[in-house]
Amino acid sequence: MDAAEHVDDRVPGPRARDGRQGVRAQAHAPFGQGGAQGAIGTGWQGRHDADVRSFVWSEIALDPSRRGRETIVEATRSSRWPACANSAKVGADSARIGPAGPMGRHMQLKWLEDFVAYAATRSFTKAAEMRNVTHPAFGRRIRALEGWVGVPLIDRGSFPAALTPAGEDLLDVARTVCSDLAAIRAELRRRHTRDDDILTIATGRTLARTFFSNVRAAIAPLRPAVPLRLVTGSVHDAMIMLADETADLVLCYAGPAVEIDHTLFESRVVGAETLIAVRGSCGPAFGLEAGTRSPFLKYSETMALGRVVARALTQRGLSQQLDAAFEADMAETLLDGALQGHGIAWLPAALVTGELAGGRLVRVEAPDDDITVEIRLCRRKRDRRRKMGPIWRAVTDGAA
Repeated sequence: MDAAEHVDDRVPGPRARDGRQGVRAQAHAPFGQGGAQGAIGTGWQGRHDADVRSFVWSEIALDPSRRGRETIVEATRSSRWPACANSAKVGADSARIGPAGPMGRHMQLKWLEDFVAYAATRSFTKAAEMRNVTHPAFGRRIRALEGWVGVPLIDRGSFPAALTPAGEDLLDVARTVCSDLAAIRAELRRRHTRDDDILTIATGRTLARTFFSNVRAAIAPLRPAVPLRLVTGSVHDAMIMLADETADLVLCYAGPAVEIDHTLFESRVVGAETLIAVRGSCGPAFGLEAGTRSPFLKYSETMALGRVVARALTQRGLSQQLDAAFEADMAETLLDGALQGHGIAWLPAALVTGELAGGRLVRVEAPDDDITVEIRLCRRKRDRRRKMGPIWRAVTDGAA
């Protein structure tokens, strides 16, 4: 574990009455000195995704002094806002763990999976990446598991941090439980979803919006017609579905965020995504000239696009000119922020072509400075079903 790593005990976002983690708008730096309550306000009820994006951006717009400051607001996608008459109080209650707190009675499977991931890496940062969550969220979940068990599982006084004797005892059970549940889940899913007449494709939300139509067009001429089922989520979940045989194909970005196991999967490049640096035409004329600093609308670090963009900006020496102002796991959310003049975002060309043509967005960099990332199609090597050959060739040959 890195010397600088620690478990983050900051107050988590409030939970809805049904126990699900609600949409969270949380300030990680001076945000009108209001913290989570300053970002959310009081008395907000359930809202849909578009309302969530609109609300968060309108809250930022209420205080112009926030722009350009060291502020990061996280928007976690959910179909409802939690009802919170007092956000700070709800958050504080949610932070308590142990027999008296709300997390003291029930254990969540993801806590065990997090614990197994930590035991494999002995690093909170690496384990959080493996589990596709942020470092603070991962730390809170480990502490929640310790609160449920009632004893420390990780000796944080040693370096690198080691498991306590209780942690070692729990690890064997946790591995068995996670493995057995994953196996039965995979079997039940196969029984329920495997249908030789339906092709299931798993991909991320951005590619579902910008590139999936190309795959569908390539498959459409095949006879007999192939019914399609599209499932969106993280690339981590998509690859698990592919391995579990609950998805037939995975459409994903190729880059530092995606490691494809070539012993299990075959992959082909089927296209490329061009990411363009844009800002709203109605807002300040943010730029990337030497010596200037501009607010940056960034993808969450757990997203493939987030790591692709971060790596490209570091290689170009632009990271020091950008102040992270907003972070989200949906490209559409960043598009909304750019249109409203809150900063610079690197967005897929297919998503912003209309806005650029209509003059609502303007380029910040020249076309030669665009970021290009490969798009790959993946399948199981052992999948020898008769229908898969023509489908695979139709998509991959059309992209060649």
